[in-house]
Formats: sequence, C-alpha cells, structure tokens
Amino acid sequence: GTSCGTDISSENGKDDASGAAGWTFLGQFIAHDVTADRSDLVDRADIGALENVRRQKLNLEFLYGTGSTGEPYLYDVDDPAKLLIGLNDAGQAEDFQRNSQGIAIIVDPRNDSHLLMAQMQVLFSKFHNRIVDWLRERGAAEQNIFTDAQRLVRWHYQWIILREFLPEVIGDALTDALLVGGSRYYRPAADPFIPLEFADA
Repeated sequence: GTSCGTDISSENGKDDASGAAGWTFLGQFIAHDVTADRSDLVDRADIGALENVRRQKLNLEFLYGTGSTGEPYLYDVDDPAKLLIGLNDAGQAEDFQRNSQGIAIIVDPRNDSHLLMAQMQVLFSKFHNRIVDWLRERGAAEQNIFTDAQRLVRWHYQWIILREFLPEVIGDALTDALLVGGSRYYRPAADPFIPLEFADA
C-alpha cells in the first residue's frame, strides 16, 4: 500500500499499516486466553502466591467458561448449545449480557475493557452460535452439537493464530521453522506455565 507516496508494504507484499493495529488487539485477546491473575492488588505481593488461573491452551476459556452446567448464565436457557449475546443500545444483538448496572456478564472482565476487545468476544460468540446452526442444518446429533461447535470454533481460532497472527508478528520464516522443527529453546516440563512477567504485564 502507499500513503503520501510512500510504500508501506512489507517484502511479502502485505499492507503492514492497515493490519498492524488489529494484530495488537488480537494479541491482547490471545493473552487474555492464556493468562489471568486473580490475586488481590497489594503494595508488596508475595510472588510465590501469584498464580495464573488460565490453562496454557488456546481454547477460548474466557468465552466458554466451565460450560452450561458450571456457568449457565453464559448460555441460552432455551438452547444451551448457544452462547447468550446481549442487546446494544439500538436493540441489536451486538453486545455482552449486562447486569442492571451495565457490568458485562462474562468470564473475564478484561474483555470488556474497550470496544475492540468486547467486539472480538461477541464475534466469537456469534461465530459459535452460527456453527451450532450449521451443524444442525447438516443433521448432526443434538447431544454432540455443543462439543462439536466448540471444537470447530477453537480450531478456527487456533488456525488464525498459527496461519495469520504468528506470520505477521514473527515472520513467515520463523513460523515455518517452528512448524517444521518445533521450538528450539522452549522445552516445557511436565507442568508448563506462563512466566509471571508475561501473565501480569
């Protein structure tokens, strides 16, 4: 692309300027998926007591919570395979469910910190619900609908990270090298963890 006569495309021909800001917010979205420190804010925290309550998986835990049994307020009572989506001020299904004081009824309140984060989560909720409809249109067994939809949404999310986000952030060459040979330096033990510096950044 060009701006004021200056070429701002990268070597691979991608328009870096138009996508750069969006990748930042997707990175924040991903970080919320793998990190959450629920420790009290104090002057001098005991570092040994701080704990990341998220699993180190790209599984949209903040979207699904513990499921319709564990967190039923996230799901449609009339159709528990679907996530609830709230109405915005114009009466359109484009927002989180909110309590009477406007607080979002979601697993991770950080995803309501600004409009872009909120809309990404709403987008994934709507995508999940559309996948539920798509599976039903194809005659999928009703008892498997939620699990199958959740798996498909997670796979699409992981594909976006692997095939779109990583190449933009670390480059095609390093992404390809990781896909072929695995990580060179990161060798997690039996209990992998997210470093505190990243989880609380």
